[in-house]
Amino acid sequence: MRRVALFIVLISLCSASGEVAGEQSPDFTPDQIQLGRRAFETVARAARDLFLSLRRIDPVYRAEERAARGDREGAMQDYSDAIAAAPRSARAFLGRAKLRLQSGDLDGAIDDYSDAAAINPLSAETWAGRGEARERKGDLAGAIADFTAAIERAGQSATGYDFRAYARLENNDLDGAAADCRAAIEIDPRDAVALCNLARVSGRKGERDEALELCNRAIAILPRYAFAYYVRGWIFQEKNDLGAAIADDTEAIALNPNDALYYADRGYALYRKGDMEGAISDSDKAIGLNSQYGAAYNTLGLIAERKGWADAAMGNYDAAIRVSPRYAKAFLNRGILRQKKGDKTGAMADYNKAIEGDPLFARAYLERAIARDGAGDGEGAMHDCDTAIDIDPGNAKAYNERGLLRHKKKDGQGAIEDYSKAISLAPAPYIYVNRGYQRMLDGDMDGAIADYNEAIATDPRDADAYEGRAHIWYEKGDKAAEIGDLTKWIEIVPDAAGAYYHRGWAKCLLGDFDGAIADYDAAILLEGRFAQPYIGRGEAWYRKGVLGNAIDDYSEAIKLDAKSAVADAFRGIALYTSGETCRAMDDFSAALGLDPRIDSASSFAFGRMWGGLYLGKGELALEYATCVLEREHSGPTPVYAVIGGYFGLRGSHKDAEANAFLNKWADTLDASVWPYPILKYLRHSLSPEDLLGLAVDDGKRTEVRSYIGMALLADGHESEAMENFKWVQDHGNRLYAEHHFAVKMLLDLTTPAPKKPAPPPGKAE
Repeated sequence: MRRVALFIVLISLCSASGEVAGEQSPDFTPDQIQLGRRAFETVARAARDLFLSLRRIDPVYRAEERAARGDREGAMQDYSDAIAAAPRSARAFLGRAKLRLQSGDLDGAIDDYSDAAAINPLSAETWAGRGEARERKGDLAGAIADFTAAIERAGQSATGYDFRAYARLENNDLDGAAADCRAAIEIDPRDAVALCNLARVSGRKGERDEALELCNRAIAILPRYAFAYYVRGWIFQEKNDLGAAIADDTEAIALNPNDALYYADRGYALYRKGDMEGAISDSDKAIGLNSQYGAAYNTLGLIAERKGWADAAMGNYDAAIRVSPRYAKAFLNRGILRQKKGDKTGAMADYNKAIEGDPLFARAYLERAIARDGAGDGEGAMHDCDTAIDIDPGNAKAYNERGLLRHKKKDGQGAIEDYSKAISLAPAPYIYVNRGYQRMLDGDMDGAIADYNEAIATDPRDADAYEGRAHIWYEKGDKAAEIGDLTKWIEIVPDAAGAYYHRGWAKCLLGDFDGAIADYDAAILLEGRFAQPYIGRGEAWYRKGVLGNAIDDYSEAIKLDAKSAVADAFRGIALYTSGETCRAMDDFSAALGLDPRIDSASSFAFGRMWGGLYLGKGELALEYATCVLEREHSGPTPVYAVIGGYFGLRGSHKDAEANAFLNKWADTLDASVWPYPILKYLRHSLSPEDLLGLAVDDGKRTEVRSYIGMALLADGHESEAMENFKWVQDHGNRLYAEHHFAVKMLLDLTTPAPKKPAPPPGKAE
């Protein structure tokens, strides 16, 4: 008390001396005034020294001084001493709360802020501080309530709105956050914090250009505001401008080298740019500054996954989630990794948590859509794609994925529209490939080729594009172009068994049987578990005339796939050609038992009818054709039966009966279906040229050429018939029965008849 009294006396003297020094009375001489001034200065110095002495004695003052010097430990002790001496010192609780918040002791900070608020509930600073602690702890609802209390107590202060906007952003309340930002800007148009938070809102909504403009305004107001550079860098990342993002993060670090946020963000940008060492360095630096910063662990997980270290990646994602339980990106990345490892249930749970943590996370909806599609939930997948597009209308990957879903639903037009939208947003080879495939299915071959060309121009090593374009060349009958694209596919993917298989068939059709066999050898070496390469190689041996090898390959195909009707049918043809008619018929019966139409309407479709026709047993062909006609009355099936019966009778040299059979049944059938035009040709109401004009694809051309050749042969025009059979052999679809009829007939026509043996000696002929 004596010190306080002395302080009062000194102040009084100071005041009196001040009157002298201030020349309040005109009765003083100059010497007296000078003396008064000296006395005033002496008393003022004494008062100041006493005041500083009192501050040094007061633990709260001392704590504040130590905190200002960076002596947090000493300051913490002084605040604790002050609280022990004066348990209702709101100022002491508030000071200690700030230190605890800075050190990461969030629970301790919340307790101290709560005590300070209980003592002095009117302090806006106290409510704002507790709100910040709660926000960092993840209690966003509590933080928003505290910031609201701070706003109510602070009056016209933008700071409270800034804090609440940040919390509302974290809580995914974008509209509420935007309202707070605008309220802060209305109070202070130069509030750079509010401008940055509003930029974050715009960025989350996909309004990236507007977000950049807001960041630029903030930086113009506060050129040394590190957070503004960070936010702008994040927007640049969203726009995939990684160079600009890294530059802004670097500027933020230069302005504030002790904030983990800026290192973590730059580390992620470096990872995306492919600088793994730089990304690791920045992530480690972020963790060194703040071990509770989940984003840095997430980036380390991505790096580990890219290097193939799945366990290390999983560990880092787990760490990110442990320190940041609401961090949506970590849940997303862990979900993707779990999906790759086959843990579909775990992946789905992580995608759900990612969406729960950030309901506006378009990528999370997209990945969940892919997972749902894989699980057979097409409707759920479509809903997630729609949601991802609603959130981010500029997301090309979401449109591409929805295009794939629409393709599966047979909505070709919808798929094309989505692929086209994706291409308009972010042209990529894989999207051109997808659209090209859909266009091919829709019959737009030229459009498909244009898409595959664009994909190849963008990425000359896109194997899928070469594969797709090769298929179109096959459909167009351009075998040389097909082989060229299949060769490019093999150059890019040397172990692509399918490429060797298809190239082998193309070579076979061009008569390069040795090249075809070599390709099939490669396909078998790569994928010897499948029947198709053996069937293809068997066909090459068959066409080369090495029937034993052909039969062996077909037999191997049957062993690998006992349900392959094509293998049975082809072996039957080879056996018949080699003279083993009975075994051939057994194979034909087996093929027809497995698939009476063997993949298409024109392949060994009608059982023994086709078998009889193939073996030259006209009566057998007629018998089974009639059986089919008695059971089938609509569609293409009875039309083929009429063709089979007609040629069965022509092969038995019963031309009049053949024409009667044709006329009897033709008038009862549907003239709008294919292959009815063939009946019109056989009845001489359609010319060969017009019939060929109606054959719009490879299969129909195979049928038409074969039947024209058979009709010509039956009429005695052998050379013209051979021209048609030769076309079928070189260009026809080998899965069609007509192809094998044509090849057999061509072989019969070109194989010399065996010479008659000479008579025994002594006997006349």
